[in-house]
Amino acid sequence: MKKVMKKLFLFALVAFAIGCSKNEGGERGDESTYLRLYYSNLVLNAFNTSEIIRIDTDGQWKITSVPSWCECSSLTGYGETEITITVKPEFVYEEDKNAIMDVTDVLTIKAGALTETISIYLNKMRRFYVETKGELENVLADYDYANLYSLNIRGVLNDVDFLFIYRMMPKLRYLNIAEVNITALPTQAFYKSTNVENLILPNTLTTIGEEMFYHSALKTIVIPESVETIERAAFCGCENLSSFEIPARVKTIEEEVFCYCRSLTSIEIPANVKTIGDGAFSMSALTSIKIPTNVETIGNEAFSDCESLTSIEILANVKTIGNNVFSLCKSLKTVDMSACTQVETIGQYAFYKDSELRLFKIGTGTPPTCWTDAFKGINPYSILKVPSGCADAYKAASGWKNFASITGLDE
Repeated sequence: MKKVMKKLFLFALVAFAIGCSKNEGGERGDESTYLRLYYSNLVLNAFNTSEIIRIDTDGQWKITSVPSWCECSSLTGYGETEITITVKPEFVYEEDKNAIMDVTDVLTIKAGALTETISIYLNKMRRFYVETKGELENVLADYDYANLYSLNIRGVLNDVDFLFIYRMMPKLRYLNIAEVNITALPTQAFYKSTNVENLILPNTLTTIGEEMFYHSALKTIVIPESVETIERAAFCGCENLSSFEIPARVKTIEEEVFCYCRSLTSIEIPANVKTIGDGAFSMSALTSIKIPTNVETIGNEAFSDCESLTSIEILANVKTIGNNVFSLCKSLKTVDMSACTQVETIGQYAFYKDSELRLFKIGTGTPPTCWTDAFKGINPYSILKVPSGCADAYKAASGWKNFASITGLDE
């Protein structure tokens, strides 16, 4: 009897060990009990060639079907995972007149017995080559150009061609002219344009002219690194422009370049910028701003009426803060100028009616001259921080008496 019991015990022990080794060999546990996707459909095109999707499950998952024109960053995985779906480059553009431009397919994901699908829509972009300036209309003569939704042009264009795009293509929303060989666009080529919303500019472009996109329908734009100059009011009134990357070569942000850009919530000012012009960002939707060290001049009203602006950091050693520069920024809470050691003047109404301003830091030892009502209307409990040992000088100086308390930066 004892021998029988011993054999049974050994048999059970071996069976347990075999079960453990199977789990260690790659089986991660029971079959999935749930499978969730956070998208039901994706739209891809020349301006948006990839999307990230999140798979949420408690087990092993596998992508079992992928559209032939797509690639996935991973086809299998375990648990919650993010994967990238990308259009293969050869499927983005279409030159065949008879080709189908809008393609729909399904991506299928399985986890155990569970299945989910995502519909993927590909909007191809028509591609044309223009060999001679002024010939775009002839190149498109055999197409229903009035109903074209997206367009990729290579070759050369002139003012006649841009006027054709402006007037004769009312439904055009996506335009890629990256391979058009020009250094500057025709004067006001997209002035108050109502069609093009998404634009890729020529790789050879060096200048964006005055009022180029003034009050246009522009939402997104890709600007090449070759651009050195963006002239006055180039993007003024682009109320749907939500993002913008200023090229690194730009040294001056001209007057009113981004004023009235009501959807522009953030922007990075390149290190090479030396001048920010009058009204450059006024009435935009910026929430914070950092002004880099090389900036020498901040123009009048440069950031006035930015109602969503909450914080400002000025790293530049500017000598003058102009008139109305940050006035009427009703959400502004903090201003950090502790790196500014040589400020001489703060202009009229510079921070006028910034009613939420709670903390202001400045690194200049001698109190700068404050013009009329520079800080009038700031929060009555606002605190001013100044260099150590300079608090009494600021308390005695004219124009700094709107602050509830003045103490050292190190306190």
